[in-house]
Amino acid sequence: MIAACRKFLAQPRGTVRVDEWRRRIVLLELAGGITWGGMAVVGFGTGDTASHVFMLTSLIVLLAIRMTFASTLMTVLYVGTTPMTVAVVARLILQGHPFYYAMAAMAIGLHVYFLFLAKGLNSTALSMLEFRAEKDALIAEIEEEKWISDEARQCAEAANVAKSRFLATMSHELRTPLNAILGFSEVMKSELLGPMANANYKEYCANIHDSGRHLLQVINEILDLSRIEAGPL
Repeated sequence: MIAACRKFLAQPRGTVRVDEWRRRIVLLELAGGITWGGMAVVGFGTGDTASHVFMLTSLIVLLAIRMTFASTLMTVLYVGTTPMTVAVVARLILQGHPFYYAMAAMAIGLHVYFLFLAKGLNSTALSMLEFRAEKDALIAEIEEEKWISDEARQCAEAANVAKSRFLATMSHELRTPLNAILGFSEVMKSELLGPMANANYKEYCANIHDSGRHLLQVINEILDLSRIEAGPL
C-alpha cells in the first residue's frame, strides 16, 4: 500500500488515470482487509475467552483507524473492514454460546456504528471541498475583477493625460490668434491710428475686444482645470 501510494504521488498530475488508481487502491485495501481477517483464525481451537475478547478489541481498533483515514473514500472503508468483521463474527458464532452471540452482535453493531460515523465524516469532507472550490472560484473572480479595474484605471489615466495634452496644445493654439484679435481690436477701439468715420465700427471693435477677453478668460480657466487634474496647482 505504501509503495503504491508513493508511486502514485511520484507521477505527474496530468498523466494520472484516476479510475485505474482507484481500482488498484481498492484491491490493495481488500487484500489488507482479508489479511486482517486472517487474525480471526489465530487461536481458533482454544477456548480461551481472552483470545476472543482480543479479536473483538482488535476489530474495534481497526474500525476506528480505518474510519479516520479512509472516510473520504467509502469503498476503501468497506473493503478494508468488512472481511475482519465477518471473520470475527463467524468465530464468535461458532463458539455456540450466548455470551459469544452477544459479542458477535456487538461486533456487527460497532461496525454499523463506525460506518455511520464515517459517512458523517465523508459528508463533512465533501462539504469542505465544495467550500474550498467556491472560495477558490471567488478568489479567482476577485482577481479577474481587480485586473479589469486596474486596466480600466490605466486607460482612464492615459485618457486624462491625453486630454490634458490636448487642452494645453489647443489653448496655446487659441491664444496666438487671440493676441492679435485683442491687440488690433483695442487699437481700433482706442482710435490710435485716427478717428473712425462711422461710430458703429467703434462699437463693433469694443464688442470684438470684450468677446476676445471673455474667450481668453475661458481658455485660462480650462488651463487651470488641467493643472488641477495634473497636480501642479
